[in-house]
Amino acid sequence: MRIRPARWTWRTVSALGVNVRVLRNLNFGLGIYLAGLAGVLAAGMLGLQPTIGTSLIMPSFVAIIVGGLGSMPGTLFGGVLIGVASGLATVFFRPPARRSST
Repeated sequence: MRIRPARWTWRTVSALGVNVRVLRNLNFGLGIYLAGLAGVLAAGMLGLQPTIGTSLIMPSFVAIIVGGLGSMPGTLFGGVLIGVASGLATVFFRPPARRSST
């Protein structure tokens, strides 16, 4: 709860006794930790390769745009919407089967 006020009025929060510099460093560290955890989990699911994130970047950006920039609930809604649409498209529009060349 201290991060949101420190984002805009850091002088006021600092005057209330909160060390804003430590708060920002902890927030940055938490973001790095979560990004690393996401990378480890994605590597376990997708395998290690140089292009591991390319299939995830475009749907992520689309979810952020659909949900609204700067809105966390909207971004979550956009992610669910894109995920459901992707799943339904896979069920109803299957790619044609390849013919065997043997």
